[in-house]
Amino acid sequence: KHVWSQYAKGPSRIIGDTECMSAEAAALFNGTMAHWEEYDDATYGMAGHPSVVTMPALFAAADMEKFSGREFITAYVAAVEVCAKMGRLITPQTIVLGYHPTAIIGTLGAVAAVGKVWKFDVDMMENALGLAATHSCGLRPQMGRMAKPLHAGLAARGGIAAAMLARDGFVGAPDVLEDPHGYVHAFSGGKPGDYAA
Repeated sequence: KHVWSQYAKGPSRIIGDTECMSAEAAALFNGTMAHWEEYDDATYGMAGHPSVVTMPALFAAADMEKFSGREFITAYVAAVEVCAKMGRLITPQTIVLGYHPTAIIGTLGAVAAVGKVWKFDVDMMENALGLAATHSCGLRPQMGRMAKPLHAGLAARGGIAAAMLARDGFVGAPDVLEDPHGYVHAFSGGKPGDYAA
């Protein structure tokens, strides 16, 4: 009900429905529903579920602009790699600090996937990742409640929103991931993993 009352109609499909909504609405709804039943994949490095976040963002992007199946698969693989590598930098510290990895890392995977199919150059991708990092949040006390799958929906929505903002020329701070006060430092409690690895 919330998606239909608060978001505009648009090009992106709501899975299981005949209506199309804005890309952000579709990513929010589809990501939440994808995580609802807890039948999701997992990746060790992320300590979370990459597909429930990256696939809804990719589906929404595909409805906005057509690209090939090969590009879709390549973007998905890149997104899972981003999730695993970022996860190795901040987990298990992030879990101890009270964060839900799917929510905070998945946003970066979602924007990486969309940026890949939209052919972002290095600078645009760095900016998009930084904007997605600003969308990242999800707290472990929500586990077992309706808000837990919402984390995946919010991360998918944040990823596609960050990609659209970057593509439209919206600019955030550079080096948000590595900055001494940035994403990795904040979500690792100041104890990041090995950047080189």
